[in-house]
Amino acid sequence: MVGLFIALLVRASSAEASSLSVEDRTFLEDAALATLSQIQFGKIAIRKAVDPQVRAFASQNLSDYSRIQGALIGVAAADQVQLPERLSGEALRDYRRLIVLPRPWFDRLYVYMMYKWHAVALRGLREAAKTVTEPKLRIWTEQTLPLIQDQLGSIKQIAIAKGVPTNSGDGQRTIPKY
Repeated sequence: MVGLFIALLVRASSAEASSLSVEDRTFLEDAALATLSQIQFGKIAIRKAVDPQVRAFASQNLSDYSRIQGALIGVAAADQVQLPERLSGEALRDYRRLIVLPRPWFDRLYVYMMYKWHAVALRGLREAAKTVTEPKLRIWTEQTLPLIQDQLGSIKQIAIAKGVPTNSGDGQRTIPKY
C-alpha cells in the first residue's frame, strides 16, 4: 500500500512539474508509443522478412525511429514526462500478430501494417504541427514530419509492387487476413 502511495505521489509531482498542456502531453505519449512500436516491428521484420526490399525498409525504419525516439526522449526529459516503455493497445496487438505469423505471409502483413501506421502517423503529425504549443515538441514534430512522409512514400511503393492493398492514407482500412 505504501508503494502504491509513493508511486501516485511521484506521478502527481511530475505532472505538476511539467509545463505541458494536457493535449501536448497526450500527443507526446502517443508519439512515444508509436515510435516504440515501429522499433519493435522493425526488429521483427529484420528477422522474419523474406523479400530483401522489405528487410531493407525495416532496417531503415528501425534506424530512423531509433533516432526519432532519442530526440523524443530528450523532449520528454526536458518536460519531466515519463514515456511508455512497453507496447499497449493496438500496437501490442499488431506486435503479437507479427510475431506468430508464418514467414511466407509475413511480408504482406508487415508492409500493410507499415502503410497503415505511417498513414496514421502522418495525419497525427500534420494535426500536431498546427496545435502543439510546447516549443521543443513543436520543433520535434516539424523535423519528424518530412521523414514520415518519405517513409510513407517508400512503403507505398513496396506495397504496390507486392500487390498489398493501400487506401487514401487514412489508415482506417481493416487489415486483410492471410
